[in-house]
Amino acid sequence: MNIKKFSLLVVGALFVFTACKKDDDGVDVPVIEIRDRAEQQVEDMKSINEYLNNHYYNSAELAEIGLDAGIEDIVIIKVAENEAVPEGYTKMLDAVGESKKLVFEEVNYEYFVLEINQGGGDKSPTFADTVQILYEGSLLEGSVFDSKYVPDNNPLDLADVIPGWRKVIPDFNIAESFTENNDGSINYYNSGLGVMVLPSGLGYFNRSDPGKSYAPLVFKFELLNMTQNDHDNDGIPAFIEDIDQDGELITVDGLADDDTDGDFTPDYFDADDDGDGIPTRDELESITYTIDTNQGEEEPNFEGSLIEFVQRRSETNGVITIKTKKLIDANNSGTWDYLDDTATKRHSND
Repeated sequence: MNIKKFSLLVVGALFVFTACKKDDDGVDVPVIEIRDRAEQQVEDMKSINEYLNNHYYNSAELAEIGLDAGIEDIVIIKVAENEAVPEGYTKMLDAVGESKKLVFEEVNYEYFVLEINQGGGDKSPTFADTVQILYEGSLLEGSVFDSKYVPDNNPLDLADVIPGWRKVIPDFNIAESFTENNDGSINYYNSGLGVMVLPSGLGYFNRSDPGKSYAPLVFKFELLNMTQNDHDNDGIPAFIEDIDQDGELITVDGLADDDTDGDFTPDYFDADDDGDGIPTRDELESITYTIDTNQGEEEPNFEGSLIEFVQRRSETNGVITIKTKKLIDANNSGTWDYLDDTATKRHSND
C-alpha cells in the first residue's frame, strides 16, 4: 500500500545527488536530497494556494446526492483564468475556508480540508486506530498514484500511514449504518466524506519515490468504520500510549517516539512498558461488571475513558458481562504503575 509510512533514506550531504545508490539486490535507488522542512513548506504552500484558487468541485451535485455520496461522486476540475466556471461548481479555495495549523517536526505546517460530510456514526478514530476507508490519492496536477474504491478485508492502521492522515481522519465520524448484500458486498450510509490537501511535510516528504518526494498531495476519502487498536495486547489502547501526546507513536525515521524503559521498542508495541519484568497487563486493575437489564440495570459507558478500557463484552439472556482494565497508581507516586519501574506489585495475572 503506497500510503504506508516510510523510513527516511540517510544521505551524507544536503545537496542533490545525480547518481544512484545500489540496494541490497543491486538495484539502482535514487538518492533524494534532504531539504529544510520549513523552506519546503513555504514552497508547498505556494503550490497549494494556486491549486485551491484554480480548482473547483461539484458542490451542487454532491448536495443533491446527500448522505449517500461517496468518493466516486467527488469531481474536482481545473478551470483556467479565462474559462467559465461550470454551473454547480465551487472554488476549492472558497470551500475549504481557513487552513488547519499544527507543529510537526518543529515546523509550523498548514493544510486544508474540504468537509463534504461529517459522517453520521457515533465514533471517530484516533490517530492510532485501524480504519476501513476508501480513498484516491493524486498529485496537484491530477495524476492518481494510489486508490481504494471498494471496501475489503485490508483496513488501514493510521499508525502506519503518512502523518497527514493521522491529523485529518480523526476529525471525521464513521458511517451511520451499513447493510450487507447477498453477494457479500456492504453498502455504507452517511459516512465521513472529504478531501484533504497536504504539504509534502505531512506526506512523503523526501521519500525516494518518483513523483511523490517533496510533492503536495490531494486525497479524496470516505471513512466507513474503525477498530480501536491495542497493538501489543497489553490492555491499553494504543493512543493512550502516546505519552508525550504529540499524536505520533514513532518518529518519521521509524524510531521509538514514546519509549518509557529505553529498550528501543515504542510503548505501543512493548508488553512491559517500564521494563520492570512485570507485564503491563498485570500492572492494571481488572474489573468485571455484571448488568442485568431484566432488572432495569443500565450498562456503563466507557466510551472516551482515558483510564478504564473494555477488554471483553458478552450478553446472555439480557445479562451483560463487561471486563475492563483500569490504570492504577497503587503507591500514589503520581505515575501509573505500568510506567513506574519501582511499582512491582501485580494487580492481575490474565
